[in-house]
Amino acid sequence: MGLEELASEIRSKTLEEAGKISREAEEEENRLLAAAQNERKAILEKAQKEAEAQASSETNEKLSSARLAASRAIASEEDALVSRGVGEVRKLFLALPEKKSYTSILNKLVAEGVEEVGEDATVLLNGDDKKRAKKIKAKFGDADISGGAIIESADGRVRVDSSLEAIFSDMAPRVRTLLQTELKGEQ
Repeated sequence: MGLEELASEIRSKTLEEAGKISREAEEEENRLLAAAQNERKAILEKAQKEAEAQASSETNEKLSSARLAASRAIASEEDALVSRGVGEVRKLFLALPEKKSYTSILNKLVAEGVEEVGEDATVLLNGDDKKRAKKIKAKFGDADISGGAIIESADGRVRVDSSLEAIFSDMAPRVRTLLQTELKGEQ
């Protein structure tokens, strides 16, 4: 075999080897490209899921905050309505002296108070109620009240406050609860 044949054979083997290396390099490049594209796709999917989760979390937080604000506003309005209702009931209650039946109510309050405090009690009334209580046998004094009576023992140690203000003050929590119940029942 001559030099030319040897050179041709070396060239042929070299070309064959170069082709093989080139194909392997191309396959490796394709494999690396596919892996990079898969990794890119996975990174993008992960980022999208994280962004969606973050957006969902922020949306839920804003929604929760809006619900809380709405609940507070509703509760505040309900409380204002109930307070106005209690005020209206108080006005009606304190207007009781204008009713025909009031004199008998006043006499009953005084009789119960005198019974509790004792016969030597002083009955404190407003000016109008003193006129209504003519039939009551007791010592009278003045009181700055809308109606009802305050009954004190002679020594001042025992005091029964049956004024309309005191009675309503005792009733106010029940009135408030009743109005709240009624308001909730309407919704």
